[in-house]
Amino acid sequence: MIKVANYKRLFLSVSLFFKTNIILCVRLYFLLRFIFGVKNINLCYDEKNILDNIKKIREDLYVLENKLNYETNSDLIDSYIYEIKALQMRYKFYIGLCKEKKIKFMNL
Repeated sequence: MIKVANYKRLFLSVSLFFKTNIILCVRLYFLLRFIFGVKNINLCYDEKNILDNIKKIREDLYVLENKLNYETNSDLIDSYIYEIKALQMRYKFYIGLCKEKKIKFMNL
């Protein structure tokens, strides 16, 4: 069985390989927890990554809300609503990280 330290190293190397794509790193984290039962991996979020993700989520929310306002197809309206809800939950997650790490994010 591989030690937890090796999982941390694997997790960090994958995040660096994919240029710290947080969503991919979080998926890898949960995959490792599910398959191997690893529970003590610390997620590494740096301030720049968190702020970049918050900015991107805000932009995506703006675009989706505009699409929702002009859409007439009921199936597309439903999909936009679900996408907006998912982005809002992701935004809430990153805001929580900012509060936890005491990062100021209002001036994005």
